[in-house]
Amino acid sequence: MVNPEWIEAAAATVAAVEDGVGMVIRRRPVEQAAAAAVPAAPALPNFVVNNNGISRNDFLTGILILAGAMVLLAAAMLASAAIVHHGLTA
Repeated sequence: MVNPEWIEAAAATVAAVEDGVGMVIRRRPVEQAAAAAVPAAPALPNFVVNNNGISRNDFLTGILILAGAMVLLAAAMLASAAIVHHGLTA
């Protein structure tokens, strides 16, 4: 049998976890004045994404360019080896 007090205790625990733990930051009066003087950053709309990295398409394009350069280098090395080989065996 389930005790209703258990359900209330579980609900109180979940509420406490969701609310988090309160923290008190004690600052000196000079730091409080400096913190109050700093203007708050404007809130961004929900649809704006601040992305300072590289995009997926740019990454894939770079990888394809590198792979193509490696294939061309391998073909050039194979061609030069074939030229040297046929030159030595002719």
